[in-house]
Amino acid sequence: MPVRVNLLAEALEQAEERRRDPVKRAIWLGGFLVALALLWFLSLLFNSWQASAELAQKQARWQSLEKDFAAVTQNQHQRTEIDRKLLALHELATNRFLVARPLHALQSATRDSIQVSKLRLNFAFAQLPETKTITNADKTITPGKLARASEKITLTIEAKDFGAPLDNEVSKFKDAIAATSFFRSQLKSPDDIRMTGLVRQTDPSNPAKTHVSFTLECKFPEQVR
Repeated sequence: MPVRVNLLAEALEQAEERRRDPVKRAIWLGGFLVALALLWFLSLLFNSWQASAELAQKQARWQSLEKDFAAVTQNQHQRTEIDRKLLALHELATNRFLVARPLHALQSATRDSIQVSKLRLNFAFAQLPETKTITNADKTITPGKLARASEKITLTIEAKDFGAPLDNEVSKFKDAIAATSFFRSQLKSPDDIRMTGLVRQTDPSNPAKTHVSFTLECKFPEQVR
């Protein structure tokens, strides 16, 4: 009976031992893990690049919005300035002191024995500095104020009383002025009409007669225009 001899048995056994070698398996497993780590790193790198691109896009959009906001804020400042100037012009046109009104009021307060010799209207102005419109930290706007002037008006009346001393015409004339609708609405109180220079003098045209020279000073409330 013939005997069969496998001459490759030893080589096959060695190959099987190499296949089952744990070191080789560890090398394959390590390579696989390194590949997974590389893929994870590439994924993080891609996500980082994508986030950077999105951030750059958002920043560009924000800068565009900032420019639009600055333009809107500037326009709002200009509109506020125009509105304030128009309001100031309107107030000036509405509240300007008209000389005809006190003259008409004095005409209605005249008395037969009183002779007005001089009227003097004095305007005293003081400059008030301008304040700028500012944008606060919370983006609210505090309107500024234009350069203004405080105005003080004084009406001085110099007159003579030719009436009898007991008639007290000077006081009656003063009270009549304070009672007119114009002076009553413009003055804070009747005490704003002050009497000064009450002097009895001889009439130069007729030395037999005397008269009382006096001055009434009407101080109107201060106005800011």
